[in-house]
Amino acid sequence: MIILFAAVLTWFLSWAAVRAEETDPILTGGDKDSGYTYLIPGVGTFETNCKNGGSASFVYIDHEDSVRISEVRRDGAEYDGSDGIYLDKGYYEVTIGNESGQGVFRFSVSDEGSSIIMSLSANNADIEIVREPEMELTGSNGYFRYTLPDGEWIEANVPQGAYTRGVVELSSSGGLTSMSGYLDGELISGEDKSFRQEGSYIITFWDLDRAEQESEAYRVDYCFRIFRDTTMNLSVVTAPKGMRIAYVRKDGDAFPTADQNRLLANRDGDYEILFCGTEDQSLSYSMSFTRDTVPPRLSFRPEFKNGDVIEEPLYFSGNADVAELRIVRDGAEVAAAEGCIKVNGRYTLQVADRAGNRRKYDFTLKNGIPLPVERMVIIPVILIIVGGVILVHSRKNMQVL
Repeated sequence: MIILFAAVLTWFLSWAAVRAEETDPILTGGDKDSGYTYLIPGVGTFETNCKNGGSASFVYIDHEDSVRISEVRRDGAEYDGSDGIYLDKGYYEVTIGNESGQGVFRFSVSDEGSSIIMSLSANNADIEIVREPEMELTGSNGYFRYTLPDGEWIEANVPQGAYTRGVVELSSSGGLTSMSGYLDGELISGEDKSFRQEGSYIITFWDLDRAEQESEAYRVDYCFRIFRDTTMNLSVVTAPKGMRIAYVRKDGDAFPTADQNRLLANRDGDYEILFCGTEDQSLSYSMSFTRDTVPPRLSFRPEFKNGDVIEEPLYFSGNADVAELRIVRDGAEVAAAEGCIKVNGRYTLQVADRAGNRRKYDFTLKNGIPLPVERMVIIPVILIIVGGVILVHSRKNMQVL
């Protein structure tokens, strides 16, 4: 009995110690539109679209690399939710932390989130998902509005499918729900209204209210791309949804295009494109970029062809076109000081420019290791001295005998 009591007491004390390390996350910034930032003191931070103790139709938790989600409980039971995305209706307790400590973030997912999941289910035969329904494009004050057949709308300062170098502001009518999107293929929250990070976006909107009467729901994937550098490796540019190409100029001169829906650019140069509305030609949007499809080059001394064996140190240099350089020796990435490669091995040098063009160089270095001239002179001198010492000692030994 004493041993059992001691074991139970030890377990209770260890459990209490672990629970004592749990702290409530502290709200440090953010808002409903941009998301909230929470700090777990002594542990790390995470971002979310829901306040601690609040409720939302969809909740995401994006945490630092130094912390992790160690446990998730939904309505008191264990729940597999370490990916940080919570869609099922219920009350959640998410434990976040590391070896230094941990905190518990609590929230609820509402009925709306549950209904969205039912609507998205491919097995739900009662509801038909209509993707990319016909939409009417209108605009004013630099904004483009796409209206769905039932009157709901999506509005942005960039038309759907367009390129921009600025910030994208996106909004929608109250009957639409946007819970998720993708940036360069990575899942992001679709509840954001402002987008600044460079990359290709797909923000998904759901029109689920009509499902109650019509047994169908609309889905619209609003696409756009934010780019900072005008130099790109582009061969095809498609007109934004509801628009057509009005004219194209290359290097300042008119550039003919047979298709008003897309530009096929087959020559490098500076392009300017003006798009206008297919129905309302007073709507316009412009885009300019530099098409560059020439991969960057490195200069080498001595020169070689891919696959050659080089038997002396290799010197290399690049010009302003080289934005990225990667050196791999025998499968591992290495560095080369002062543009010189001396260590033997099989090499691959990969270079890229700002437009995304790439070039690769392959070679094998079998550099002999000649001894320096000074060392060649010193070694014989050392051998002569050592030989003289040995001779003197041998003569002394002979005299003693």
